[in-house]
Amino acid sequence: MNRGLLICTMLFLSIFSGCLTSEESEDGESHLIIWEEVALDKGGIFSDHPLHKSMDMEFIPSLGVVLVSEWPKDDDSAPVISTWRFGGVMEKIGQIPFPERGDVVYSGGSQCGIKLALMPDLEDRVFVYRCMSNTSVVIESYDLDSNGLIISDSRENLLTLDTGNSWGSYEHLVGEIEFGREGDLWVFMGYGNMDNTSQDPKSPFGSVLRMVVNGSELRPSTENPYLENDSWNPLVYAKGLRMPWTAAQDKSGSWWIGDVGEFGLERIQLLERPGENFGFYRHTWIKPDNASCTACERFSNDRLNYSRGNDHIFMIEDSEAVESFYAAIWVGEIIPDTNGTPSELRNSVIFGDFTRGFVRSIGVEGGNNSTHIGHLVGVVDMEVLDGHIYALTTGVQVSQDNRNPGIWRMVFPD
Repeated sequence: MNRGLLICTMLFLSIFSGCLTSEESEDGESHLIIWEEVALDKGGIFSDHPLHKSMDMEFIPSLGVVLVSEWPKDDDSAPVISTWRFGGVMEKIGQIPFPERGDVVYSGGSQCGIKLALMPDLEDRVFVYRCMSNTSVVIESYDLDSNGLIISDSRENLLTLDTGNSWGSYEHLVGEIEFGREGDLWVFMGYGNMDNTSQDPKSPFGSVLRMVVNGSELRPSTENPYLENDSWNPLVYAKGLRMPWTAAQDKSGSWWIGDVGEFGLERIQLLERPGENFGFYRHTWIKPDNASCTACERFSNDRLNYSRGNDHIFMIEDSEAVESFYAAIWVGEIIPDTNGTPSELRNSVIFGDFTRGFVRSIGVEGGNNSTHIGHLVGVVDMEVLDGHIYALTTGVQVSQDNRNPGIWRMVFPD
């Protein structure tokens, strides 16, 4: 049930076409942030929203465009990367399908997204992380033309990883991919519904991978545990994750990871050093004294967790929260420390729940207390551009009553 969702009137001839806010809801609650929708050319009054199947985005400031990865339009088509002019009303420049579709069933049940990353200071090449089958993932790269469209025949397969099993699940494979502040490529890998991958340091699944890009080659980072312990896979930096779908790096270089749970708790894990183990194993979380915790010298408890109960305080504090059996935590960005940012939100991490819609923040330094700040359903990605946080929302896996796909800018009410 959606409680009090307010949609502001569309503002034409402006970059923003509306806002989602309940600054003053019926119980007197005030949100600390407002989401203003970026206006875009929807290409036809009766067509689906053009961002309905969106999965991830990357801004390219030098070209004034944003890239959006999208699920295919039907079971026989390939997924695409669309390119949009960003500024004023967003206009679609075009879209290019992936040249190799892979053996993937793109549906609400498969849950295998397509993640994008741009190397700092290299804005004519995009890195893509996606499933190729129900047991394998690929990291590849594509060159971009002068309009920001991918050049399909420039595809380079940089790395393919497979669980090696005859069966598996698309559901828990592709997590976040980002270049860190230090320039390394970080890949967050789900456990693929394989029983022991998360506690097997030789397996890349249920892990965080850290690599250096050298042309068309991906090399293990010299910070990885393998250099000190050859029982680890050379690519693996940390273990013990279930589905690290989203992550954000703070100024210290630590990663805040949204680890999607399983009928129990949604968690934020804080990755601060190589060799950490967050304890996921066979559909539960275990402690270092468990014999199945095989790489637990640097065991780490979660920084924050919440249950899927509809009576949870996170739900209660958001009067618009959507009651649902399902939940999926996301971690967005570190809120920029700018003059317009309220002091209580500076140096904090924004996070929320994809299905329920509550949006909260947690301080980077110390403690596990969080603050309710707003509401937005269907968030699949967040990026910072010119000091502002933008959120991408999808219509996929969102109930018809609550879906509202688009790109939204976070602003602070007066």
